[in-house]
Formats: sequence, structure tokens, C-alpha cells
Amino acid sequence: MNDTPGTPLDIADEHGLNEEPGLAEAAVERIDHHPIAALIGGVALGALLGAVFPVTQKERQKLGPLGRKVTDKAREAAHVATERGKAKLDELGFNRDNAKAQADRLVAGIKDVAAQARKTVSKDDDNTPSA
Repeated sequence: MNDTPGTPLDIADEHGLNEEPGLAEAAVERIDHHPIAALIGGVALGALLGAVFPVTQKERQKLGPLGRKVTDKAREAAHVATERGKAKLDELGFNRDNAKAQADRLVAGIKDVAAQARKTVSKDDDNTPSA
């Protein structure tokens, strides 16, 4: 018996999954053209099956440490991404201090415009003849 894995088409033939002519070829072609979508679909299907079937004690023993390691690495990656994102925003000038300064300038500008509008209305009232 040959230990090397066959092509997806050979595997489909071996398991009797090639009953519909062209179906396996079409599936393989789609996977070849969209490998990321196939990967995402596979992960989603695995997650769905994992949610439907209960976890056995043996799975807990074997996969528990791996799950903790994956969770720790994901948490670490998220932390690094957050810190790098903050640094990049700060480098670009998007930080709390700049935002506060811009908000203060905006409020001061609005107050100036309001004051000018009051003066203009007040002058107009003074220049308007009484009836």
C-alpha cells in the first residue's frame, strides 16, 4: 500500500465520493482558486461541530494545555497589536492630548463665532429705526 497521500480527487474516488461526474473536480478547482475561503469554511465547520458534540475527558487531557497555550498566544498577539496600534496613532498625532487641544480650539472658535453673531445682531438692532 502506498503511504503517500493522493490528490483530493484520488481520495474522493477512494471513498466513493465521486458519484456525481465533475463534482469533485469543481470542488477541488474552487478550493484551489479560493484557499483562504476554504480554510475559513473549514474552521467554521470545525467550530460548529465542536460546539455540537460534547468534549470528552480524553480531549480535555490532551487538548487542554494546547488550548491554554493558544489562548495565551492570542491574548499576547492582541496586546502587541493594541500597543503597536496606539504607537502608530501617537506617531500620526492621534492621541488624547492632541484630541483635547483640537476640541478646545473648536469650542473657542464656536464661542468666537457666537460672540461675533451677537455683536452683529446687536449692531443691527441699534441701527434699526423705531416704528
